[in-house]
Amino acid sequence: MRSFMATGAHHIVMPKILDWCDEASVTHWQQESDNPPDWPTAVANMRTKGRTSRVRNPSPAHSRGETVPPLV
Repeated sequence: MRSFMATGAHHIVMPKILDWCDEASVTHWQQESDNPPDWPTAVANMRTKGRTSRVRNPSPAHSRGETVPPLV
């Protein structure tokens, strides 16, 4: 994952989120499988382990530290 983050399109685009986004978040966890997690697992991990990323003009939710929208 670190090599992906440091090269290619991800490396080029990530600095732009400062101006492009009003919300951004990231999380890290380890899992035994190389397959991506299913959506409920990813959302649960973002809710419990996620943190907001820096953006220049954060939304109110981002300013409160919310990493994913609340369940409706």
